[in-house]
Amino acid sequence: MTSPRPLPVQVTRSSPRGSGWSKLTDRIVRVDDSATDAFDLEGINTTSTSLYPAGGGAGTARKISGWTQLAQITNSSSEGGEQQFLTYQFLESDSEKRIPTTKSAAGITFTIADDPTLPGYQLAKEANDDRLPRAVLLTLDRMARYVPPRFRIVGAALLGAIAGLGGVLATVALMLLKTGMHSHIFPDYPPGEMLEMLQRAPTWALAGALAGVGLALAVRALRPNRQ
Repeated sequence: MTSPRPLPVQVTRSSPRGSGWSKLTDRIVRVDDSATDAFDLEGINTTSTSLYPAGGGAGTARKISGWTQLAQITNSSSEGGEQQFLTYQFLESDSEKRIPTTKSAAGITFTIADDPTLPGYQLAKEANDDRLPRAVLLTLDRMARYVPPRFRIVGAALLGAIAGLGGVLATVALMLLKTGMHSHIFPDYPPGEMLEMLQRAPTWALAGALAGVGLALAVRALRPNRQ
C-alpha cells in the first residue's frame, strides 16, 4: 500500500480471523512508512516480546476503501470497556484482594431515522445481515478535534471562571445603571453594597471553574470514545 498520508486499515487473519498477535486482532490502525510489500502500523509499539513474540505476528491486512455517512442520527450511546477484576481472599487474611483480568466488550449504539433511501441506512442494514466487521469513523467538531483531551478540562475551568467573574461584574454594572437612572436622595444600591458584591468575585470565579470542570468530566464520561 502506498499513499502520501497514513491510511486506516483493519488487521485480520486467514484462519481464524485476526493476527498472530492477539492484541492486533480486529484493530483499526493507520499505515505508516509504507513500502511496496511492507508497512508500519502507526501508534503500535511491539517492542515487548512477551506481548508480541518475535515471528508470531503473521496475518493479513484489509484496506478501508471508503466511507459512507450514517445520516439522521437521533441518539448515540456507548457501553462496555470496563476493567474486570478477579476477587479472592486467603483464609488467614481479613480482607479481600483483587487482580485485573479482562475488559468487558465495548460497543457504540446509534439510533437513526427510518429512511430506507439513505446510503447509510442501506449499509447499516447490510451489516446487520452479513455480520461482517466494519470500521467506524467519528468526526468531532473543530474544538474537540484540535484541543488535546488533557487541555479540555483546563479550558473548561478557565471558561467557567470567566463566566463566574463576568456574572459578578455584570451585576455591579446593572446596579450602577439602576442607581444612575433614578435620582433618589438615597441611592438604590449604596457604594458599600456594590463593593461587597465585588468582594464576592473570587468566590464566584471559583464556583464557575468547578462547574466548568464538572461539566467537562460529565461530557467526557457520557460521550463514546471518538477520534
